[in-house]
Amino acid sequence: MVRLFTKRNPPATISRADVDRVYEYASKNCCLENFVLIRLFRQLGPRTSEVCSLRVENVDFETSHVRLLDSKKKQLFELPLDIETVELLKLLIGDRREGYVFRQLTSWKNVKHEKPLTKQTIWVRIHRIA
Repeated sequence: MVRLFTKRNPPATISRADVDRVYEYASKNCCLENFVLIRLFRQLGPRTSEVCSLRVENVDFETSHVRLLDSKKKQLFELPLDIETVELLKLLIGDRREGYVFRQLTSWKNVKHEKPLTKQTIWVRIHRIA
């Protein structure tokens, strides 16, 4: 479902203070995966589809960079990460060396076929946290 914006229904803008409040709440009350999601959005500002397609192979722990797939140009671009985010990603990924960083674990079928989180799932998670 696509939301159409009009003069009667303008897009919502979020203040920096609201973003900081959501981040603080997530740091204290959410699981590691949801906190890392919020942290990546706050730090890097990627599109949701770029986070969905983030793979373990595209996280470079030595140089503290992440390569995201640009959903419009279909090219990888590199963004820097801070040390704390790199450490959180290491905890989240564990000993996996390939696959999606954020994956669906709702059924054995999804675990077996390694499906990434959908944009809708990420939206619902962030909406619940906010």
